Amino acid sequence: MQFLQRGEVETGSRFFAAGDRLLPGMTFGQFERGEALLRADRLAEALAIFGAISAREGAFPIGFLVGEIQLALGDRTAARRSFDGALAVIGRESEIAVPNEDVAAAVQRAAVFYREEGLPRQARLLEEDP
Repeated sequence: MQFLQRGEVETGSRFFAAGDRLLPGMTFGQFERGEALLRADRLAEALAIFGAISAREGAFPIGFLVGEIQLALGDRTAARRSFDGALAVIGRESEIAVPNEDVAAAVQRAAVFYREEGLPRQARLLEEDP
């Protein structure tokens, strides 16, 4: 994690890759790894990390980051599925917490996406809750 905190994405990626080989499915630091890859514009790698987290831990809040990456890669259909999955969790919970600024920005991007798609009800839910 120290590599990622210092911005050494390549070194951090090698560290985590070695850890993955030793202990497949390791969860420690994976979110931070995905964020570092996202900030380094390594979208496909970030998508793989966040997709694995989402499969393991559920769609919220990670589905917003997954959807944002899918949009950046030009896949609006996949982005909609990811946003919808995360939004469904919001609809079931009485309280939600957005863990950091990256996720908050992805939530706002999802709201814009829903407005662009002609889905103002979904956009309003995101603008009101997080």
